[in-house]
Amino acid sequence: MNDTIGLLAIMEKLSKRRLIFHSEADFQFALAWEIQKEYPLADIRLEYPPENEPYRYIDILVGLNGYVYPIELKYPTKKLSAVIGGEQCGHMVFSQDSTTGDGILTALRMLDIMAEKKVGIDVLAAPLHRVPQEYVFVRITDKRAVVADEDVKAVVSRISEELGQSGRLIFRYSDTENLVRIMVEASTEKQCKAYVDEIIGVIRSKGYWL
Repeated sequence: MNDTIGLLAIMEKLSKRRLIFHSEADFQFALAWEIQKEYPLADIRLEYPPENEPYRYIDILVGLNGYVYPIELKYPTKKLSAVIGGEQCGHMVFSQDSTTGDGILTALRMLDIMAEKKVGIDVLAAPLHRVPQEYVFVRITDKRAVVADEDVKAVVSRISEELGQSGRLIFRYSDTENLVRIMVEASTEKQCKAYVDEIIGVIRSKGYWL
């Protein structure tokens, strides 16, 4: 591997601050911001379409000292030793049984646990601590342009940095609709809403809002 810009060292720094990433977009923004901190004068683009291949997108494109470094993110997700994954809406994936979310399977698994433990759902759910969350969908003019916009990237990266391990930010575009999803978890509902409103404010100011 030709590591001209010291990418391995940059990723090592990032790994000490972030042990896990909840989505490709989360990793993409975090890595891009780490590169930007290492090289403040670098021109960094996300989801960049090459001129000769307009239907393909480079995950991270770094322009530095007259050279261009394309970075494509690849990682083996199957090595993660997790049994289930879930979302606020109740969508759950039991990786030992299925690769997609299944409500009936989730219900059967819960009934199985209740029978094994001989307790009700209220007892099983008692230790659950709900974290304040703000989750919005924003309809926009160009979803790929939004995630590649320098001002949008800057505010998303700054908020992710401020949240650190105490919260999380998801910012990604929809695969099926012309919109972006913004989700913030933080210590208070007020902080969640403030961060979401700040991102939306930048999107509005750049003319992407519909």
